[in-house]
Amino acid sequence: TVLKILRVTGGAGALKAVRGAVDDTNKDVHATAIRVISAWRSDDAIPVLLELAKNTSEPKDRVQCLRGYLKTAVRKDIPPKDRFAMCTQAIPIIERTEERRMLLDALGRLANAGSLKLIIPYLDDPAVKNEAATTVMAIVKERPKILNSTAAEKALEKVHTAADNPAIVKEAKA
Repeated sequence: TVLKILRVTGGAGALKAVRGAVDDTNKDVHATAIRVISAWRSDDAIPVLLELAKNTSEPKDRVQCLRGYLKTAVRKDIPPKDRFAMCTQAIPIIERTEERRMLLDALGRLANAGSLKLIIPYLDDPAVKNEAATTVMAIVKERPKILNSTAAEKALEKVHTAADNPAIVKEAKA
């Protein structure tokens, strides 16, 4: 369809046209526009995806846009500070376990003290606490200098008490 072609051609005009199609009353056009914008390849879709994830009334659309947004947050061509900001902005709108896992993946790829601070609350979430613990340990291993930070200290203490995996608990103690 035309909307899919617009994604391939890209550009501000194409994005604007696809964003306009999101508001189309035809359900098929609307659904295609959501799919297309969620798979958009350029950075200019980031604020549009966030806006749709925050404001759409349709839960299915919200999830799809949030997932597109979080997939963008792991792209290495986006500066780490921008990816960190994206993760921070996504937290209040994440409701489902799968999106929490996507967020943890994005934070793990950033591997910095700020990431650790954002991961700590997920160590209390039974659905993702083991993934959060694994992510903390991966960050600490990848960036040993981070061990001197308060964030690392707090994260490791939390891993020690929250993780179910004895090997991870032992590693956190060490």
